[in-house]
Amino acid sequence: AVILVVALPLQDLLVVDGGSFGRFGRSLWPRRALVYGSVALVTLGWAAGRAAVLRDSSLSVEPWMNPLAFVPTLPRILTALTVQAHALRLLLVPVGLRPDYSAGSLPLATSVGSVVGAGGILVAAGLGVLALVLARRDRLALFWFLLAGLAWGVVSNLVVSSWVEFAERLLYLPSAGLCVVAG
Repeated sequence: AVILVVALPLQDLLVVDGGSFGRFGRSLWPRRALVYGSVALVTLGWAAGRAAVLRDSSLSVEPWMNPLAFVPTLPRILTALTVQAHALRLLLVPVGLRPDYSAGSLPLATSVGSVVGAGGILVAAGLGVLALVLARRDRLALFWFLLAGLAWGVVSNLVVSSWVEFAERLLYLPSAGLCVVAG
């Protein structure tokens, strides 16, 4: 649901309006604004309901589920970028798949200068360059690439901590977007 709040306007901008902000702005009111607002309201309702249910429950993230939920912000983001590099490698070359990525199975990046942290930053920079290339060459491919990035961003521990550090099942929706870009 959260992805739809961003994906719908992104699809209209890049695919329907051909990347033209002017055309997108002119056609925003009233139909598109009503659709975007409705999706945003449903998403907010879902988020509020989820928060109310989880607030009073015994469900919580434990260190063995996701150690990144218990480290400071910079190491969490650096490690999440490293996990992103690992996920991209698994998408491109699915060798060494594992049923479990429990605490300690992926290295913690403690600083930007560490090999682990630098590798994650380089992969993120490469993905940013690819997005810029797609923005100039193929808006439809850019949409699918950004949709894959949004789907990954929700579960990646980059923005907020999730229940798991990494699991291959988290790659299903991002891989669909990347397959469309590649195909």
